[in-house]
Amino acid sequence: MAEFEQRLCGVSYEEIARAGGGIQATVRSTREATHESLRASAAARARRLMSEGVTTIEVKSGYGLELATEKRLLEVARDLADELPVSIKTTYLGLHALPPEFRADRGRFVDQVSGPWLETLAAAGLVDAVDAFCENIAFTLAETGQFLRAAERLGLRAHVHAGQLSDMGGAELAARHGALSADHLEYVSREGAGALAAAGTVAVLLPGAYYTLRQKQPPPVALLREAGAPIAVATDCNPGTSPCTSILLALNMACTLFGLTPEEALSGATRQAARALGLRDEAGTLEVGKRADFALWQIDRPGVVRRIEYLFRRAGLQYSAVDEEVHAVCQLAGEVHFVGHHDHGAPFLRQLADHAEDLCDQLGIERAGGFVEKNQRGFHGERAGNGDPLLLPTRELVRVVVLLVQQADPAQDFLRLLDRLAAGFQLHDGRPFDDILQHGAMVK
Repeated sequence: MAEFEQRLCGVSYEEIARAGGGIQATVRSTREATHESLRASAAARARRLMSEGVTTIEVKSGYGLELATEKRLLEVARDLADELPVSIKTTYLGLHALPPEFRADRGRFVDQVSGPWLETLAAAGLVDAVDAFCENIAFTLAETGQFLRAAERLGLRAHVHAGQLSDMGGAELAARHGALSADHLEYVSREGAGALAAAGTVAVLLPGAYYTLRQKQPPPVALLREAGAPIAVATDCNPGTSPCTSILLALNMACTLFGLTPEEALSGATRQAARALGLRDEAGTLEVGKRADFALWQIDRPGVVRRIEYLFRRAGLQYSAVDEEVHAVCQLAGEVHFVGHHDHGAPFLRQLADHAEDLCDQLGIERAGGFVEKNQRGFHGERAGNGDPLLLPTRELVRVVVLLVQQADPAQDFLRLLDRLAAGFQLHDGRPFDDILQHGAMVK
């Protein structure tokens, strides 16, 4: 939280990292944590991801920066795979940051990571792939290359943090070593994009980190498309730069912040994500011979999510809706988060009205006008798009739907439940709108 406040005051991610914050702050806490506390916190985050239909998770280490703690992190990841109905791929993020005890001898740290530490962890069966942070505040091209070559000798594939803050040639390095993925890529050249495409290395976009760090330069998606590089999307869930456990939010951000189409975003979280983890022959698409490892989304088209029936009901999330332009997200699981963008609250309200043939009639009120957005203001004013008074206050409609989702039994008839809930409210015609759908607002 302190670092978040620093960034709000204009201190950059680089400045915080060089002052001993960022990754180093998490390393200190991680080294002190027990196996059980790490397992419990990781399981909670995994369940939140699973609640949105995620069936495969990559877990990276990188917050120990010493052999014992790195081993503990990877063991926790293996434990999760045994404990939860989810597939786990483990990545040894050996070159994440330089620990303070090696500050005077970074070469020896790289040698340890690339030699005995990697060999010990691999021999224990804890490593599926390796990763390195190739950046001006982290590790050089030469240091990253040394680590990747050591992994290759052990038959391990690689990921590379590349181009997050600058273009050092990390994308080209990843491609030369046949890496599974290059992650971040806010800064990548035309040559780098072409190298990724030629090598089949997946460009993994991480909009959560971009948003949290308030970065100004998004990844050059048009350049990656033109080159033919495969594009994936991930949460990049981590405590410092992307505390996000929502793949749906990551998909939304990939569209709204980076300009991906809904089809590209969904492909990025399924087919291309599987490719980025070396699982293209096992998961990511529905094909004979692959794992029957999927979630069912009841959607009319890729950009519209009206109801999701998850394979993992135990995770708790019952309902999620995304409006038809992937501009609004409503997640209902005991509390509501509503994010509105670009005057697109109306499609969300229309979806609710569609569930009951005439929602207003079901609630016993009289309505003039319609749920039709015909101008820029849409549902932000006191009148419907056609100019007639809209007599159903947005606040009351949302309140009914919140209770509906919190109390609904999946087997219970929707209309009967609406009748029961409506009896508890007095909905008064003609009230002015609240501004809860105002552009850019988030309401809980």
